Amino acid sequence: MRRAVGKASKREAPAIAAINAKDAQDNLVRKRDVLVAALRASSQRVRRAPTADDHPLESLPMSVRQFNKWSIPAEGGISCRALRSSSNDTLRRYPELKEQIVSLIEAIREARNKYSGATRVDSLASLRRRLKLAERLRSIAEVELVQARVKLVSLSSEVQRLHAALDSSVAAYREQMDRLRLQLTEAKTQLRAAPRNRQ
Repeated sequence: MRRAVGKASKREAPAIAAINAKDAQDNLVRKRDVLVAALRASSQRVRRAPTADDHPLESLPMSVRQFNKWSIPAEGGISCRALRSSSNDTLRRYPELKEQIVSLIEAIREARNKYSGATRVDSLASLRRRLKLAERLRSIAEVELVQARVKLVSLSSEVQRLHAALDSSVAAYREQMDRLRLQLTEAKTQLRAAPRNRQ
């Protein structure tokens, strides 16, 4: 009995590890999405002389280290799910996601530097920063679109595979039923002929 429990625990361990890894990745994605939303809100603000207290970037991380330590409770109002601190090892497992986060942090630093000059009017350099930010956000959106399309193709292939498996199972079932009907017919014929043979 103890051996059976031990084997079950070994089988459950990889499944639990996979769930934890997926949860950690989802946490990174949610944290990235908060950065994206804050930057979009910042870039869409009405042009005026800003102050350091009226933009949504003040509490956001300005380095990868701060990003890893950054957390927001579920009741914080920014996210419906809590954002937890994460490790640098976890972030390194997803290089594409890390690249996006690093790019967003750079954009946050630039935007906060811009806001720190509270009475500065928009200039050519400011417009260039806005364009650079828009390009980064577009790049992230394009990556997400490609990932969504890849997932859609994968799901379509899986649906086709299941349809083929279903068709094969139905054909095999019909073939088996035909054989059983034939056997039943032969058995009935033999039963009817049996009394005559005895006579």
